Amino acid sequence: MSSTPAHMDTNVWNTGPNDEHPLSSFWAERFMKVPGDESSGPRKCPAGMKPISTESQCPHKAPEATFAPEDVEGSWIPYGGGPRMRPGRHFAKREINLTAAMMVTLFDCKVLIDVRSLKVDMRGFGFGTLNAAGRVPALIQRQNTDEVDRI
Repeated sequence: MSSTPAHMDTNVWNTGPNDEHPLSSFWAERFMKVPGDESSGPRKCPAGMKPISTESQCPHKAPEATFAPEDVEGSWIPYGGGPRMRPGRHFAKREINLTAAMMVTLFDCKVLIDVRSLKVDMRGFGFGTLNAAGRVPALIQRQNTDEVDRI
C-alpha cells in the first residue's frame, strides 16, 4: 500500500499561511512547531485562525521551535504501516540522524543547478522513495578539519 495519498492530503498538511509551500515541494520548516503560533507545525492551520508573527512576540529572541511529527500522526507514515511496517525503523531513524549530523558537520554540500528545475522519476511510485529524473550535479567537499576539530 502506498503512503503517498496520506502524505499529499491538502486537508491535513500545512502549506504555509498563504499556501505558498505546496506539498509537491520541499519545505524544511513544515514539521517545525513554534510555541504560541497555531499556524506553525505540520498540521494545517484550522480554518478562520490567523497566523501570528513569531518576530512580534519578543524582539530579542524568537521562541524555540521543535520538531512535531506527532501533530500528523496517522497521516505521516515514513516507514510504512500495518503488518509490513519496517521492523528496523527505530534503528534506521537513528542512523539517518547520525549520518545527517556527520554530513553537515564534516562536509559542504551544494547542488549545482536550480533545485526548482528538478523533476521526479515516477517509475518507482508506490515502491518506496522516488528519485530525481536524470542526474543531479552536486559538489561535496570536506570542510576545513581545523574548524571541525574545534566543535
